[in-house]
Amino acid sequence: MNADDKGEFVFRGVAPGSYRIFAWPDLPEGEAEQYPPFLTPFEARGEHVSVMSGVPTLVRVDVIPDGF
Repeated sequence: MNADDKGEFVFRGVAPGSYRIFAWPDLPEGEAEQYPPFLTPFEARGEHVSVMSGVPTLVRVDVIPDGF
């Protein structure tokens, strides 16, 4: 998912639950972010968010720099 020019985006239709959000300035095309061996080294850098039904949630996420 790409952010707008202010770095903001909205997820809709996300099932309630616990998630981790990651932000990179750019990733290679494909689905690297969904590949567990790729994500494992970054687990501590993701921001935890709990999604509840019908409750808007604002999360601030630090960008993982180029070169990781």
